[in-house]
Amino acid sequence: MSNKDRDQMLREAAEFYKSLPVDAKFVGVAGYLREKFSVTDPSVVRESIKHIREHLSPQDFWEAELKRLEEEIFRRCQAHSDIPIYVAVEEWSENMVADAKQYFQEEYAMAIQIGTKVRNIWASYGAGTIVRYGIVRANQEAYIVNRDPFEENTIHDYKMHPRPRLQDCESAEAFDAAVREYDQKEKARQENIIALANMLAVEWFDCEGNKLAEGWANANTLRPYGDEDEKADSALPLVSTYGTPKKAAE
Repeated sequence: MSNKDRDQMLREAAEFYKSLPVDAKFVGVAGYLREKFSVTDPSVVRESIKHIREHLSPQDFWEAELKRLEEEIFRRCQAHSDIPIYVAVEEWSENMVADAKQYFQEEYAMAIQIGTKVRNIWASYGAGTIVRYGIVRANQEAYIVNRDPFEENTIHDYKMHPRPRLQDCESAEAFDAAVREYDQKEKARQENIIALANMLAVEWFDCEGNKLAEGWANANTLRPYGDEDEKADSALPLVSTYGTPKKAAE
């Protein structure tokens, strides 16, 4: 199959995907692949949706957000796959992604909206500064904590950090010590998860749009990146993270 044919197939699949309700993406694409190509493997359906989202991301920033969210949510769904959900983990994950989108669009109160370009109010943005701006992203920790899709209450993501078991320890004393250490660390980890849920997720970029880092920031430490910032940047001899010079505007 030629690249032209592959591109055409992707465009057709993307158009069909766009026509589906947000809470029926997995089932719809699964039916499409089954009818067109006799594909029934849930993992192939998931990968197909990822390719479609990559294709649509330049036109719809929410598709890029959903791709990011799906990767993290799928990891957590795999960790909770012992829950009797009666559908493939891939479908469960996709249904949760739809719920997350609804949460962020309709319920999540944000000081700065998802997709906004920002700068740190304390940072200097002279010619030598590689990091030029950030983009606010959907914070998966906010969804996990506030919506609590796995009904974990105050022990979020605990299955990724299992409690020590007596049979894995050399003695009862060693088990007691391991439990004390675990409880201490787990308390701090849960406090950190709650704190992150109340912050903004941000990805940081250089002057060429190369992603440099991602993390969390308090809303009161950020401000929108506006037209004046863009004009100021265009007048500077900036350098990207790869050392590529970007000429200042004439």
